[in-house]
Amino acid sequence: MRVALAQTDPLLGDVAGNLAHAEEQIRQAHSQGADLVVFPELSLHGYHLGALGRRDDLESLDMR
Repeated sequence: MRVALAQTDPLLGDVAGNLAHAEEQIRQAHSQGADLVVFPELSLHGYHLGALGRRDDLESLDMR
């Protein structure tokens, strides 16, 4: 079994665009002999830790 790992830079909230990009990556991997293509979790809706940016409002909270 040949496994391909997909590297993505999804756009937050752009499910249709992210899906289209994933489909293209699947086609490319398949053409190169991959039986399975693995994507990062949450890559379809685009969430990742840096996606929402820095929350300046949280810095003002003193949690002590």
